[in-house]
Amino acid sequence: MNITITGMSVDGHSVPVPHGLSELINAAGAWGIRKEKSAITKKYDRRVEKRGEHFVTVLTLKEG
Repeated sequence: MNITITGMSVDGHSVPVPHGLSELINAAGAWGIRKEKSAITKKYDRRVEKRGEHFVTVLTLKEG
């Protein structure tokens, strides 16, 4: 799936779309829905915590 970014706004102000932004986002695979969970999310519960100035991902092995 390819998406074209046609407009942007920041804090209510319209800003021009940088040349190549749509291509960059599409190439990174940032759009769309993943069809299958990765192997790690099947085995672990995932939680994000803020510790001081940083965000940390905590993975806990599922029982089973």
